[in-house]
Amino acid sequence: DKGNEAVLMDEIATRCPSVEIVVAPGNRGFAAGMNLGIRHLLKNGGADAFWLFNNDAVVLPETLGYMKEAVQSHGVQALYSPIIYPGPGTSPWFAGGTLNFLRMRTEHWHSAKSESDPYPTDFLTGCALFIPREALDLLGLLDTRYFLYYEDAEYSLRAKRHGLKRWVVPAAKVYHSEAS
Repeated sequence: DKGNEAVLMDEIATRCPSVEIVVAPGNRGFAAGMNLGIRHLLKNGGADAFWLFNNDAVVLPETLGYMKEAVQSHGVQALYSPIIYPGPGTSPWFAGGTLNFLRMRTEHWHSAKSESDPYPTDFLTGCALFIPREALDLLGLLDTRYFLYYEDAEYSLRAKRHGLKRWVVPAAKVYHSEAS
């Protein structure tokens, strides 16, 4: 009897035969899973950028174009994120954020600082994190000591230590239902 994930992977393989599916040997956590995919792409021809997604995130069709425009304007040595909404017609779940060291937590902004121009932020969530290849080459992979949560906070801190900006791209939109 196949589990739900295996049935879903079979359905994707059938509907999208050009999609290559890389299966992890068990649940090793978000960082390890993302790193598995990144390593696979690096080994098999590489990529200009890596766009990480939570499994419950949905990207709007024009979003990738906006992300590419932001990279062209602000450079490849930076990290990027779309604004992330719970669903259509809602206020943002993530429009940038800060790292609150006193409370030891990340804090999301729930309104955009600009409606059109990318703007800097201290923290980017891993939900839909866009990493240009040059930034990945400088920063390396996600820290697998974080099984789930805070790997994105550590990556944002690492980017800051290396002098890389973190940008929110307000024209780019993703829906994220936060389903487990």
